[in-house]
Formats: sequence, structure tokens, C-alpha cells
Amino acid sequence: MTKKHLFNFFLVWLVITPILAPFTQGTLIAPHEFKLYVSGVVLLLIVAWWFLNSGFEKHFRVLKSHVMWVSLLFICWAGLSIFWSLNTYLAIAQLQQWLIAFLVFFLVLNFVRNKNISEILSALFIAVVLVSILGIVQYLFDFDLIRQAVKPASTFGNKNIAIHFVVLTLPLGLGLLLNTKEKKQQFLYLIGLIISLSFLLLTQTRAGYLALLVQLLTLLLFVIFDIKFNQKKINFKKLGLIFTLFLVLFLVVSNKIKLVDRFNSIVKEFSLSKTGNSRINSWLNTGAMITDNPILGVGLGNWVIHYSLYHNKVVKGRLFDEKGQLRNIHNDYLTILSELGFIGFIVLLWLFYLVVIRLWKLLKIVNEYQYLVLGMTLSLIGFLVNAGFSFPLSMFLPAMVIMIYFAIIERLFLDIENCDKKQIKKITWQLSKRTSIILGLLFFALVIMALIDARNKIKAEDLYFQAEILERQGQWSKLEKIAFKSYQLNPNRLRISAYLAQAKQHLGKYQEAEKYFTQALSLQPFNINTLSFFARAMVDSKKYQKSKELYEKAIKIYPNWAKAHKNLGVLLYNYFKDIKGAKDHFKKALELNPNIDQAALLKKVVNSK
Repeated sequence: MTKKHLFNFFLVWLVITPILAPFTQGTLIAPHEFKLYVSGVVLLLIVAWWFLNSGFEKHFRVLKSHVMWVSLLFICWAGLSIFWSLNTYLAIAQLQQWLIAFLVFFLVLNFVRNKNISEILSALFIAVVLVSILGIVQYLFDFDLIRQAVKPASTFGNKNIAIHFVVLTLPLGLGLLLNTKEKKQQFLYLIGLIISLSFLLLTQTRAGYLALLVQLLTLLLFVIFDIKFNQKKINFKKLGLIFTLFLVLFLVVSNKIKLVDRFNSIVKEFSLSKTGNSRINSWLNTGAMITDNPILGVGLGNWVIHYSLYHNKVVKGRLFDEKGQLRNIHNDYLTILSELGFIGFIVLLWLFYLVVIRLWKLLKIVNEYQYLVLGMTLSLIGFLVNAGFSFPLSMFLPAMVIMIYFAIIERLFLDIENCDKKQIKKITWQLSKRTSIILGLLFFALVIMALIDARNKIKAEDLYFQAEILERQGQWSKLEKIAFKSYQLNPNRLRISAYLAQAKQHLGKYQEAEKYFTQALSLQPFNINTLSFFARAMVDSKKYQKSKELYEKAIKIYPNWAKAHKNLGVLLYNYFKDIKGAKDHFKKALELNPNIDQAALLKKVVNSK
């Protein structure tokens, strides 16, 4: 395979990756995880082939780059945080995604030539158009080939996750349109812009609307800047046509989906009192987590593990009870601060500072890349806005797209800063033929390992979601079999050991249940549901002291849990003969929920002498 063929294969990979999804209702796996596992294997194959091909070149050089070093420093710090993470599996899983994104950065920085930049950006724009077409079809015709938690989600399972990719790639169409002089290409880019913008509006996501608004304001600032400092004659006819079409589309779609109401809800989100806004409450409570772990953080991917201890720390967290707990804070900046501390956050700021400096210099230069740089700039601004209200950095695809932009920006910057051959030699390393071939073979070995791991993870996730359904249905015999199969493939998956333990408990296998409940708590030590289920299992096993300790721990984490107070009261009354303690918990349970099961009996006990 020649380098040209390999590059074309890479472009196809860029187009296909965003539209990868389990195209069947029978496969139960999150689409973003499916994308990661499948595309990660293909990427490793591309890198392996690139190293082997390059090994036969007379001069094979790789670029040194400040952005590369700082990116690597950030990933190294994230990797180091594994040592103080309570759940190392979550930390490693997140680190793997960022490593793949960094690998894409390294590949684009060294493999792609400047003449190919528009092809890479076009591939990403084609991908967002295809994603948008599918999303629009889902909205109009209730198309359910792909599982969707929140519609229309296209190939992402959730419309909020789909928007991560859309706001990060939609502006590329504008840059490509302004960059080309061919009428046919201009028309196609314009149609693509209309399609992708339509999908963004139809999702009715507030973070997407806000990102789009900021992107349009930034575009306006760029036009003013370009006229003033570059004395450049902007093609107002082309820009006017774009804005007119956008305005017409905005008015048509907004009339259908009451867009004004959605914008008003953004304002309302921040005008509510502290006790009335769940998202802001979680941000304030996360601030307490950051205060307690300011330097190192709690470890990569471990916010979800620790938040149970902080859900009520500053203000009452509305999205926390026995029915469900927050899985994400919906703010990447606070997530990084809480998980990697100020050290990790400062390194990330340093990385973005380097990129901003490069963008500023590149945007001031009038050349064939200026509008492409503009498209990437608007895309990154959309990401920065979206990251304040969602979690794109915790997803593989947005992180990968960001690193592609960083690589292109760094390559263009290095070209203008190091024009002559002597300077170029200073910023490159020459790799020997042997080193290149060894690296290629190493990556081929990683391909095989990743293929096996991807197969196991996809199967394990499918079985996990089956187990989740069986647990809700109370089919304990089937749950035991399905959960055990999933556990064998991926024992570190959150909740799978708890599901297996529940099945064992209901089937009377108390010793085995204790084993798997212990495993579940080792992965998620502050999960109130696991603590409660474990406590009940210990009552069945007649280990009353252990049950008491588990209920007390659950109540300490979530003091307003009426059912836990009631169950602990029953335990104290029946097995410890602690009448006073039982009365106290019964009284608390009745205060929290006057209509709790057996309320009349509890009142009778509380009122007895």
C-alpha cells in the first residue's frame, strides 16, 4: 500500500468513524463506545502501516512540536493520576481515549502535507453532513434502526452527545466554502451547511444553540478584523447569501420547534435560585470536591465515584437519590479541575494558550489557508462553549477531532516559522529504517491485542445492557447467567458485579452474593444502591452487624433516604433490640416520606412507650 493509498484510507476512516453505530436494535451497546472500539483498531492499523511504509524511505523524519510536548505532558499527568484513583479501570478507560486522540495528532502532524489539509477538513465535513441527514430522517420519520436514548441522536444514541460533534465540525463547511473558487463545490458546501445547521436546530439542545450563537458572533468579529487589519475585500455577496439562508432556515425551524422558548430556558438556567437549579447545584458541590483535592484531583475518570460524598456538600443536589445519581457534571472544565487538580488544569490551559497564539498568527496571514483556519477556529470556539455545559472531552470522537485541528494548526505554524531547510532540520528527528520497522511491527501487535479487547468489550457491553433489563424485570435466573458472562469478559465494568450479586442473593446463594457485592463496592465504594442491596443480603445471611454497618454508611452518604432509615430501624428493632435507635430511624423515615410502606406500623412503634 503506497502512501497515497494509505492517506485515502485514512480519509475514508475519518468519514466512517462518526457514522459508526450498532445498526440494530438487538445490539445493546452505547454508540460512542462502539465508535471507540471499532475505529481504534483501524487507527492502530493505519499507524502500523505508516511506520512500515516510512521505514523504506531514505529520509524519514518526524516533527518536534511544542503543542505535541504539552499534549503529551497532559496525558502523562492524567496517566499518573491512576495511582491515586479509587477506580483505576475508569481512569485507564478515559486515558485510552485520549491516547488514541494523541495518536491521531501525531499521525496528522507527520503524515499529512499542507496540500492535503482541505481534504482532511472536507472528510470531517462530509461526516457531519451524513450524521445530520440521518438525524433529520430520525426527526421526521421516527427512524429507529439505531437505538436512541434522546432523539434525534443520529449515530450517537443521545442528541446532546451528537451535538458535541456537530458544533465541532459544522463551521468547517463555512471555511471550505469561502476557500474554494469552484461554483460546484461552493454549492455543495452550502447545501451541507444548511443540512448540518438544520440538524443542530432540530435537536433543540441549549448548549448547541449557545455554541452556534458564539460562533456567529466570532465570525462577525473576524470579518471586521479582516477588513481593518488586512484591508482585504471580503466577498460580501457570498457571506450575505450564507447569512440570508441561515436566517431563513432559522426562522422556519424556530417556528416549528419554538426556538425562542429554548433560548429563554438558557437564561432561566442561570436565573434560578441555588436550590432550584440541579446543574448549577452540581457545579457548586463539585467546587467542594476541588477544594478538598486542589493539587492532584481525585483521579482521571473518578468524579463519578466521589460525587456521592459531595452531592449535598454546598447545596442540595436535586439529581441524587436512590432512583438515580449523576453520571457526569456537564462541565468539562470542572471535571478536569476535580479529577486532575490545578496541575492538570494548568497544563491544559498551557496547551490551549499555545494553540490560540498560533491561530492568532495564522488568521492574520492572507493566504490559501486563512479561511480553513477560520473554520477550525470557529469549530474550537464551539467546542469551548459546549464544554462548559456538556462533556465532549470525555468522549473519544470530539477529543480526536480537536487533536486533528491542533495538528493542522501546528503544521501550518511550523511552516511559517521555519521556512528554510536548516531550520526545518532543527525541528525534526530522523528515524532509522530499523526503528520505523520495529515501531510498525509493535503497532501491528497492538492491533491484534486491540481487536481481541474490542470484541470482548462490545460483547460485554451488550450483555451488560441485557442484564440491566433483566434486573428491572426481576428475572433472577436469567440475570445470573447473563451477568456472569458479561463479568467474565469485563469484570471491572461498573454495576455488573452488583447485578450478579443481586441475582445470587435472590437465588439464595448468599456466600457468592457477598463475594460479588464486595467486588462491586471495591469499584464504587460510595454507591448507595449497592450498599443497600448488600445490607439486605447480609440480613439474609444472618450477618446483622455487617448489615448495620452498610446501612449506616449508606445513610451517612445520603441522609434523606427514607427507605434506608426504615430498613435500619427494622434491623435494630428485630435483631439488636435497640428500641430507641429503631424509633429514631422510624421517625426520620416518616418525616422524609409520610406515605412510606408500613407507615401505620412505624407510627405505632414510634408512639409506643
